[in-house]
Amino acid sequence: MTENNKRDWNSTAAGWKKWHPISERAARTATETMLQMAGVSEGDRVVDFATGLGDTAAACAKKVGPSGHVLATDAAPAMLEFATEYISSQNLTNVNFQVANFDELKLEMKNFDAGLCRWGLMFAKDLVASLAAIRGVLRPGGSFGAIVWGPPERAEVHSLTNRVLMQSLGLPPVNTGKGTPFGLCDREALERSFGAAGFTNIESQAVSVVYDFSSAEEYVQYRRERSSLEKQIAHCPEEARERAWADVVSEARKCARPDRSLRFVNETIVITGQNAVQQYF
Repeated sequence: MTENNKRDWNSTAAGWKKWHPISERAARTATETMLQMAGVSEGDRVVDFATGLGDTAAACAKKVGPSGHVLATDAAPAMLEFATEYISSQNLTNVNFQVANFDELKLEMKNFDAGLCRWGLMFAKDLVASLAAIRGVLRPGGSFGAIVWGPPERAEVHSLTNRVLMQSLGLPPVNTGKGTPFGLCDREALERSFGAAGFTNIESQAVSVVYDFSSAEEYVQYRRERSSLEKQIAHCPEEARERAWADVVSEARKCARPDRSLRFVNETIVITGQNAVQQYF
């Protein structure tokens, strides 16, 4: 992950914490699917990369039980601070924390039963190299599971804001290429990268992530405080920025249900691969 990305995560960590209940509810199904596909079970030793606020680590800790162990890592210390608080609030005692960047992976333990990464793999500087490094901390036969965003047109919780905000300000569209949340939305290419990194038994599937908001205003506040969009448009006059956000509210209202609430169904890709078991003949 680049230095700029690290600063972004630290600067938006407070927003992530504030809106954690909404994002955690949305991600539950995909998270559980990733744990199942990665074969995480009681007694396993698991490393969670880019843990964010720690709800993936918490779900994993509950699955591995008291006899298992989870190492929750993140490149942003601010995220780990909040993750520590969240894990503590869940009364989980089988989770440790470590600042770690999978672009420069340095973990002493090399025999984890499984590795996980939800919505972090897209930001790897060299995907194949990072995947190979992750594979290197797994035991033979261990699995790695990840969740990434599908195509931007199937992630309206992001794309509606991105589209309307930039159009209103007369700015170029938000980048959705390499190094962005949508940088790994090509499922076949992602599977090839796993293969190039030495993983075998690669599987992937599309899983819906559903975000619910009480109103268009709540949705827009979520996006303002939890994304890096404010930083991207900071050079624009304040009046223009506020007008643009008002335009997003107006557009979001068009998606509202009779009770004014909004529901965004978004596509993610859940993928797993196995660290091949060495065979002797």
